[in-house]
Amino acid sequence: MNRFYSFSIKLLTVCLVLFSVRAEAQLAVTPSNNAVDLANQILGAGVTISNAQLNCGEDGIGIFSNGGSTNIGIQDGILLTTGLAADAIGPNDAGGLGTSTFNGGDPDLQALIPQTINDACVLNFDFTAESNVLSVQYVFGSEEYHEFANSSFNDVFAFFVSGPNPAGGNYVNQNLALLPNSNIPVSINSVNNGPSNTGPCTNCEYLINNIGGLTIQYDAFTVVLTASVEIIPGETYSFKFAIADAGDTNLDSGVFIKGSSFTVFPEDPTVSIECPENLFVDCTADLAPEALNSLPTINVDGLTGSSSAVVTYMDNVILEGECQYVIARTWMVQVGDFVEMCTQTITVSDFTGPEFIDFPEDILVSCVEEVPGPEMVSAEDACNSVTEVEIFTSETGAPIEECIASTAFGPGADWALWLPSLATDGLAASANFMASDLVFTK
Repeated sequence: MNRFYSFSIKLLTVCLVLFSVRAEAQLAVTPSNNAVDLANQILGAGVTISNAQLNCGEDGIGIFSNGGSTNIGIQDGILLTTGLAADAIGPNDAGGLGTSTFNGGDPDLQALIPQTINDACVLNFDFTAESNVLSVQYVFGSEEYHEFANSSFNDVFAFFVSGPNPAGGNYVNQNLALLPNSNIPVSINSVNNGPSNTGPCTNCEYLINNIGGLTIQYDAFTVVLTASVEIIPGETYSFKFAIADAGDTNLDSGVFIKGSSFTVFPEDPTVSIECPENLFVDCTADLAPEALNSLPTINVDGLTGSSSAVVTYMDNVILEGECQYVIARTWMVQVGDFVEMCTQTITVSDFTGPEFIDFPEDILVSCVEEVPGPEMVSAEDACNSVTEVEIFTSETGAPIEECIASTAFGPGADWALWLPSLATDGLAASANFMASDLVFTK
């Protein structure tokens, strides 16, 4: 026998909203003194290298990964520093981090500034290429930001190229690490927002303030920049990545070189971008492209996934809601001055039902005892701030009247009151359902 009662008790409970905070994977840095391995980390399509050499302080250069979990804008590559490469790992909590490597200077870097340079780190090699424009992508960061902006403590770095110039003559230690569309070398003094990060702005549109940052130690660093130069296919060139402290050995600087970005493309490339498929995701999901495994397909003159392309995205919420909203993710690919864009739609909704909190256990009472009322039941939802819990009642076994009446004359029939609970948030495609029993026996 199983009878279902038509009455119900509704309880509104304010849920414990679970804010899904993504655990940031830490930047990983592995020191290396193998020049060939380091050069191969940044080698891209259409380029062949030889004669790789390294002159750097101990553990001052390394291979990094997990950059996509940070705010440097580069997933992997190599890192040259004036101190220890591993010290670039965040958070930004050191105040002023610096390690002297006692590695001396570099004549080409010294020629760029009047201050004495120290703690140099240099990677150089020869290369030949199959096309006529060479490019490499990088981020420069420093512990000298912001307080030593516009001072003589201006750590120096450069990317030097030497070899035949298609316009005639030769490049001789030509520095390619320049601000876009200019001949201004990238440095702390050329990219800053003043000593207090309150102005005046000097090309600060290229600067990311990292004070209090969770993933990188440097106080500030540039956006992802591209260095490029016209070359003659098949000719041999020399290239040097170099960085050093200027004026002292105290505060460290570093330059991140994007993996596989030392590459070539035609002078007038054909660029295309194909957006990833539109997505429907749960409101608890990590919306980062890598976490969603949702990245665009890039094509530069038939080279799918070309490392010469700078790929960025911007999110715009086009339909707002507490647990349901729509994001327009605009992807942009840039190769030199050529830009293409596409838009991906990400619909976020609540696909997961609430979870009960401390659901009551079954209890056993005598037929002659007073039937206790249902306990308060609460639930929590990952997205919605209010969860509705509805408690129903039904009975199984012999009628309760038989159980009670028979107790005066001997054992009565067993009887059970079943209290199922349904928790909903008004949005989820499914809701959780649990039951508690009040079991009555002789």
